[in-house]
Amino acid sequence: MLPTDGQCQSLKSKFHIESAAGVFLYDKRLGFDASPSFSLGAGYRLSGLLLLNTSFAYAPAHQKITQATSTTAARHDLYQAGLNLLISKRPMFWRFRPYAGAGFGLLAINPHSVELTLGDRNIRLEPPADYLFTINFVAGIEVPVFERYHLKLEMGKFLYSVEQDTGDKTSAKNHQLNLGLLIAF
Repeated sequence: MLPTDGQCQSLKSKFHIESAAGVFLYDKRLGFDASPSFSLGAGYRLSGLLLLNTSFAYAPAHQKITQATSTTAARHDLYQAGLNLLISKRPMFWRFRPYAGAGFGLLAINPHSVELTLGDRNIRLEPPADYLFTINFVAGIEVPVFERYHLKLEMGKFLYSVEQDTGDKTSAKNHQLNLGLLIAF
């Protein structure tokens, strides 16, 4: 049975945990294909309006590297951790609870070793991991399914700075769209 508006407003839950699955969309200049993403998170309600939320996401990604005669695909693991301050209104529109916020985080790109064949030789590349500071923007909507269980649809935008081949720095952005389950307690 779905809770009523009054029941939703009277819940005094301070903490929540969440899990979600979705898709990660990368800045086109990075050459990554869209990939599935999986995330876990936790939050603490500071007041009726403010929520402090932390999240950790994983996305297996493939990067296309185009050369004069061929295209190579390299596999990478992307890990994103973030801390966001959210503004969350009281339930409205048939118990829907919209929210938006901003924060900061860390994006870790862990490339797997790549084997290339040059003539009659095989070369194995072991590139180092890359860590990037991000500025996060998130918006979404929650709807209670049962008393303490909520469905959550969220869109995130992550801005960071990358170095181009020329040595110049430029800003890049990734987007993440998630559908998840939140448990309040």
